[in-house]
Amino acid sequence: MSHGDMCNMNMLFTWDTTNLCIIFRSWRVTSTLSLLFSLFGVALLTAGYEFIRELSRRVEMRVDKEITASRPSKPLPLYKP
Repeated sequence: MSHGDMCNMNMLFTWDTTNLCIIFRSWRVTSTLSLLFSLFGVALLTAGYEFIRELSRRVEMRVDKEITASRPSKPLPLYKP
């Protein structure tokens, strides 16, 4: 592997887009326009992840309500002498 293929690992806020890799080595930023598209893509990935988390919370709440509603109000005895 030549040094031209390496990712730039500068962690400071910078607009240098030379060999900048985002998330994967194959997701390479080569210009300011591709940096903006990548930032937009990361924001979409984050929003999608949070949407799925919220959806799963709502499903869990609905299932919990259904289980709670189906339980008898008085617990059944486990042992009958």
